[in-house]
Amino acid sequence: MATNAPIEVEIAYAAHDSCQIQCWARGHHDATAFPKACEVALAQWDERIVCLDGKWVKHQHWRTVRADAETAACGVVDYVHVESAPGRGAYAVTVLDEWLPLFTRRCSQCYTTHYTPEGFKAMWSKLMAVALKEKVIGTRFTFHDLRAYYVTRH
Repeated sequence: MATNAPIEVEIAYAAHDSCQIQCWARGHHDATAFPKACEVALAQWDERIVCLDGKWVKHQHWRTVRADAETAACGVVDYVHVESAPGRGAYAVTVLDEWLPLFTRRCSQCYTTHYTPEGFKAMWSKLMAVALKEKVIGTRFTFHDLRAYYVTRH
C-alpha cells in the first residue's frame, strides 16, 4: 500500500462515449482514504459534492495504449487504459469501481442530482421537441450528431 502522501486522483472519460467518468490514481492506496480523495478531486473539478463512503475500490495494473480506430474516430479519447499483469510497462493503480455521470445539474445549493444516461436522453428529447415546435431548428438531431458536427468542423 502507498504511504501517507496525498493521493493525486485523476478523472478519466469513458472511451465508449457514455457520458461517464471514473476516478483513479497511480499506486495502490488505502480503500478508505481513496474515496475521500476522489470526493475532493470531484469538488475541485466541477464543484460536485458526492459521498463515496463505502464505494468499492480496485487495485489493478494498467498499461496505456492508443485507442482503436473506432474509438479515436468518435473523438472521445486518444489513449485508453487496459488492465494488465504487473511488469511490461504496466503501472499500479487504484480505481473507484463505479462510473460516475459526466453531467450534473444544480439542485439548490449543491450538486446532488445527477443525469443518468436515461435522464439525459429524456432531457434532450424534451429540448428537441420545444426547439422543433418553436421552429428554432428544422429537423431533430441527437447529441452525438452535434458532437460529430463540431469535431468535423473544428
